[in-house]
Amino acid sequence: MRMNITGLPAEIYADDKWWKIQHRTNGWLRVDMTPNARSTEWIEAKNMTELKAKINNVLAAKKADRELVKARKQALEETVLVDAYVGEEEVKVRGQHATTGDWLVTFPDGRKDSAKSLMSIQTDIRRWSALANELSALGSKRYEMQKGYYEAARELEDETIEVTYHSDTDMFRGAYKDYTITCPDAFQVLETITMQVVAAKYPWALKRKEKIDAIVPTKSVEKSNDLDYLFATKEEAQEYLDTLALHAQVQQALWETIVPFDYDAELKRATARS
Repeated sequence: MRMNITGLPAEIYADDKWWKIQHRTNGWLRVDMTPNARSTEWIEAKNMTELKAKINNVLAAKKADRELVKARKQALEETVLVDAYVGEEEVKVRGQHATTGDWLVTFPDGRKDSAKSLMSIQTDIRRWSALANELSALGSKRYEMQKGYYEAARELEDETIEVTYHSDTDMFRGAYKDYTITCPDAFQVLETITMQVVAAKYPWALKRKEKIDAIVPTKSVEKSNDLDYLFATKEEAQEYLDTLALHAQVQQALWETIVPFDYDAELKRATARS
């Protein structure tokens, strides 16, 4: 059964503010602690005394949270700052976020941000920067040299293969320039002639799941899905492999240049200097 309760006030006074009370037909009294927010935070009580106590407890907890945040912020402002690198930029490290673990940093222009990883100030930043630029250039060159089979096949999308169906043999005959073939269906005609034309234009290839230095004639690969990248000359294919090898070498050199950030060690040095 439901109840029709009368005599209860519409609001309750707590923490210098009036809070609207929602009267439930089951007897519970409800107050939304975040009336101006998109989401609601309800508390419930059986009577006015209990309701006021719960409101005060929630408000006290929120106040304590605000004080904690304020204290953490003040502690960060008063802490000894240590130096580090975010990329090529030298920053001041204020500490570490308690939840995410990200480093809280201040950039030279005063901008405050966070970073997931840092390099020690002991890192040879000039060498690191030179290697990073070289690595970026090699990455761009590698990307520009990569031409897959389907990209090469799209270069032929405006070309037309003449296909004729022969009912006496139930076969399809395809012809394109000097290429002719007979297959059980038109799809095989398209795939086979496209493969042959692509192989003529890009006669050298790297196969998928093969040794990285395995340059093979494109026409020796039976299935297009087995092709990795295509090249017009064998020299271009070798240049691509050389670029891959150099990219790996520069990447390794870049990693070896980085001195990992050690907050405790840097903090000791900074404290000693201050």
